[in-house]
Amino acid sequence: MGEYLRRNGVAVELAAPHDNWSRTGLAQAGAAMCREAQIPEAVRLVLLVTDSVSDQAGHARMEMLCRAHATDPQALADALTAAAQADEEGYRDDATVIAMTAAPVSPGPSSHGI
Repeated sequence: MGEYLRRNGVAVELAAPHDNWSRTGLAQAGAAMCREAQIPEAVRLVLLVTDSVSDQAGHARMEMLCRAHATDPQALADALTAAAQADEEGYRDDATVIAMTAAPVSPGPSSHGI
């Protein structure tokens, strides 16, 4: 990202902090560009959203939609995508959402070794 910014006229001192950012689409991303995260078992919903959703829908609306569609990840993704509204100048960025819900946790076998 830093190199991209420099090539497009951004001052070196402003672009340098962005040198560790990857700038590529998911279709071109390789394993070395992807980040890995462990999701705690207690987390029941994970959202991957583009900045247009978080910027244009707003936290309060996103939270309300998450509560309303907690059991239907596809409906939640559709609702969050639709919530990204155009700004005052009529610009609406592309909105993408992946909503993943965890299956209910069932108790494992007894550790007492019967």
